[in-house]
Amino acid sequence: MLAAAFATVILAPSFLYGVAVDGPRVAYADTSCRVSIWQAGRTTRLGATPCIERTSTGSGLAGLALAGGRALWVTYTGGNIREFTLWTATRTRPRPRRLAFATSDVDAAPAVTVGDGDDDLLPYAVNRAVVVLGANGARRFAWTAPAPVTAVDAFAGEVAVATAGGLVTVLDGNGRVLHEESFGPDVYSLQISGSSLVAQVGRSLEIRGGTSNKRIPLRGDLRLVGAGGGRAALLGRDGAHLLDLGTGKKSSLGPARQARVDGVRVVTANGRRIVVR
Repeated sequence: MLAAAFATVILAPSFLYGVAVDGPRVAYADTSCRVSIWQAGRTTRLGATPCIERTSTGSGLAGLALAGGRALWVTYTGGNIREFTLWTATRTRPRPRRLAFATSDVDAAPAVTVGDGDDDLLPYAVNRAVVVLGANGARRFAWTAPAPVTAVDAFAGEVAVATAGGLVTVLDGNGRVLHEESFGPDVYSLQISGSSLVAQVGRSLEIRGGTSNKRIPLRGDLRLVGAGGGRAALLGRDGAHLLDLGTGKKSSLGPARQARVDGVRVVTANGRRIVVR
């Protein structure tokens, strides 16, 4: 297990549904879908958003992202048709503001997707419409994807967008297309790590860019939830793992229901407990 020496522990008010990290800041959502932002020992709890409703297919949190002091999150509720609502708020303006609303069939992919933010880029997608906000809440750019978006991520001034069919398009901070990569089947999860794209396709990670392309097989229950600094965070039945993308060596992070990586920082969450390494 990866040593937790010098780790910081944050206790949430109730069971954790989501966690995000950007530099020294951590955002987390509890069972009420209430989002909090932690930085340097200080926690700001953002305003409440509708979440807990008795419906045939439930309600909850469908995604959480953070850039600077701004959080972006998605709540859902519904029966055969699910309703997705996108919210944003900041530490200084904690009242949530609704950005988007969309619906999809309960068995279909979520109609709204958020991606990990980075410094001043906070991406989301509503079906094919991709929007990137700055940390100040202003729209940096909008772009229409060629097919429904399955995953999105931002890092170091670039945004990567995966669409149905496995195409990944990389855009600069102004929305200009830099290049495209075809990964074949649909991309389940997508991260930018340095100069590389890291995508989960079925039971493997595919790494494109940098000095070489490679494929790393994954155990069937593992899924990619974060990447950065040449490492990937994976979640499985037995908790979280950290994978070295260069060597393929995997180390355990212990029991966890959530995990994220941002540069040298690794965050895991289990129950009410968040560990920042």
